[in-house]
Amino acid sequence: MLSKPSLVAAALALSGALVPQAAVAQFRVPQVRVPQAPRPAPRPPVEAAAPQDASEAAQPDARERYREDMRTVLGGISPPGTAESDEHNRQTDELVAAHQAAVDRLVARDYPGVTDEQWERDMRAKLVTAENRARRTEGTVDWAMERVDRNAGTTPWLAASAYNEILIQDAELYAATRLFPDRADFAEHKQRTEAALALLVSREQAAAGFDAAALEAARNVRMPAAVASGADAEAPFRQAWPTSGIPYRIMRIAVTSGWSDKVEYGRVIGQTRDAAIAAQDPDNPDRCNLYSFTVFRDRSGSVRRDSHSTRRIACENVG
Repeated sequence: MLSKPSLVAAALALSGALVPQAAVAQFRVPQVRVPQAPRPAPRPPVEAAAPQDASEAAQPDARERYREDMRTVLGGISPPGTAESDEHNRQTDELVAAHQAAVDRLVARDYPGVTDEQWERDMRAKLVTAENRARRTEGTVDWAMERVDRNAGTTPWLAASAYNEILIQDAELYAATRLFPDRADFAEHKQRTEAALALLVSREQAAAGFDAAALEAARNVRMPAAVASGADAEAPFRQAWPTSGIPYRIMRIAVTSGWSDKVEYGRVIGQTRDAAIAAQDPDNPDRCNLYSFTVFRDRSGSVRRDSHSTRRIACENVG
């Protein structure tokens, strides 16, 4: 058995203190090399996408803008509601402004992606509506300048309504002249609506403008020649006058026809007779109208108004 000193020596030998270096190496813990994961193969660099052309990117929006503008111009201007309200007037102004703005954009033709074929097709459609609208110019202006003023005294909003009609007609002709500048007839119609608007000045002053225009025309109106005169000839008209609802005072009557049968469903129901009646506004001595008045006399001899139309006459022309 080993003595204690021997055991100590052995322990020291195991610790390497008394053992040669070669022997110590036998007791070292071997170093294990951990394998590394293989590196991924490098990927080729991703090429940046070519930038999209700005005009190409804008094409969908441009085509939608084009469709909206063309719908606005082809659809025309039609204000909702009645002409008796301020709201109607406001909407009329807004629609006219939007319509003209759409026309200006169409003239500029800044719509990438809209083909020439589509443009030409839509322009053919617009030409048809422009020609139809141009044919309405004379009637629209004449209605405003002649008929409206006859009723302006009893229908105050009628002057503003007529102004709106001319304003809309002028805006429609603006489209016609801008989109078809070679059409001289469109330009002539546009000049007429511009002259009417210049005379009326504004919606608020339209009544005065109508009155001035009507009075100027009234100076050329004369009483027609009478085919019959006297109290007996005038009596049926004076009796029927209150049935007309016209509040004016009769100034003069010129009977212009004899009695004629009125037939309905093949049966004579009475007789009619015509006269020109000049009458004065009781609230305005400078306002006189000339009525083409037809009286109806039934089989019992009772008379009433059958029909009438009117125009203004200068009071000094009544005589």
